[in-house]
Amino acid sequence: MWTYLLGPILALLPRPWRARWLPDAPIEWNAATLISGVLEAVLSLAALADWYLRYFVDLAERFAQHALGPHPDFHLDWSAVREAGLFAFALHPLTWTIAYFGCEGIVRGLAGLTAKHSYGTLPLAAVDFLYRKALRPAPSAELPLVQDEITPGTAEFDFRIASCRQKPLWKHPFTIRYAGGYFQVVGESYIAAGPRPYMYFLRRLKPGEITGGLQDYYPEDTALRAG
Repeated sequence: MWTYLLGPILALLPRPWRARWLPDAPIEWNAATLISGVLEAVLSLAALADWYLRYFVDLAERFAQHALGPHPDFHLDWSAVREAGLFAFALHPLTWTIAYFGCEGIVRGLAGLTAKHSYGTLPLAAVDFLYRKALRPAPSAELPLVQDEITPGTAEFDFRIASCRQKPLWKHPFTIRYAGGYFQVVGESYIAAGPRPYMYFLRRLKPGEITGGLQDYYPEDTALRAG
């Protein structure tokens, strides 16, 4: 029930936010993202159609005022008006904004259906990225080197690795080999507290699943060398 009611709305959030605030939510995120993407694409199409009608109704009214103005010999070339209007409509920032969210909805829906990835909306992901950049500590304030901490995951990821050092290569779809299994990085987060502020979320790869990059991982390595 949560997957189909609140899931499509919550699926717009970036994955680090969901992992931090909704770790135990009974939501199948891939299905919720598919529904969310379809709704986003359909609503964007409806918004684009409404904006198109409003734009050209207003354009027609403005040109009709010229045609019925004080110049009786004025001739209005409606084909030229239509072509100019289409060109201006296509270049309008609102048209591009609506079209972007329509394309984003299609990509998110396909990712949830075929790739089994749950992506949030890009504007919120950008906010999360800038927030983490702003909170990232200066190099001079490095924390002591300690062993990574591994904790169980949720329905969206299999386990979480908390580290005292950032792992620059650990970006989706980077893969690690740990304890005889292969795991893919599906998200990361930064919390400005504790000895291990860098959080990485991983899920186990299915047999034959394509990976991106590969590194053997040992939790104790971080205590011996930086990241």
